[in-house]
Amino acid sequence: MTISDRIYLYNQWFDRLPQQQQFLAAFWSALGALGVMLMLTWFAGIPFTLMVILFLLVVMGPRVMFKFDLIDHAPELPARDVGGETHIAVSAPAWVYRANRWFDAQPDHMRILAVAAATVGVFVVNLILHALIGFPVGLLVVLAVLVLGWARVVHVQRWLVPEGAADLSLQAPRPALAEATGPRIEAATPAEMSR
Repeated sequence: MTISDRIYLYNQWFDRLPQQQQFLAAFWSALGALGVMLMLTWFAGIPFTLMVILFLLVVMGPRVMFKFDLIDHAPELPARDVGGETHIAVSAPAWVYRANRWFDAQPDHMRILAVAAATVGVFVVNLILHALIGFPVGLLVVLAVLVLGWARVVHVQRWLVPEGAADLSLQAPRPALAEATGPRIEAATPAEMSR
């Protein structure tokens, strides 16, 4: 499958998402790109405006080409408007499931306090880093909002794959000691068999 085929299929998948999911996917992608661009501007000195232009070209270019049927793709791929509604399915690290379970178990006033404490804590750490090494004010806040907000949004929107359902390992895990309770049959050597 060529790169243009993948771009075509990704755009087709995006078009078939419900409108709210399209907005949220675009919003969080843009916020993530903003965080990356701010870090590159500060750490590598790359001009921010240049990165914005490149981002728009890389992201919006294929999108516009798809809308105007300018992407050269394999003829066996489905037509642009063929297919039913699609949905986002995200496989997340274990801490995302634990954090959401903990947050859901709290009463409303504790949720408000937890969000306030996390916001103030991140901002204070950001100010300390700014005073010590000149870390940009607001960058750590943007990154924290991106990571923690993403972890909450994928849970609230039911985009998370059920915990334990996404096993990406190539080999089956070895049984634990408690599971290996059955009798073992070991092959005997020829010398042992002659006894």
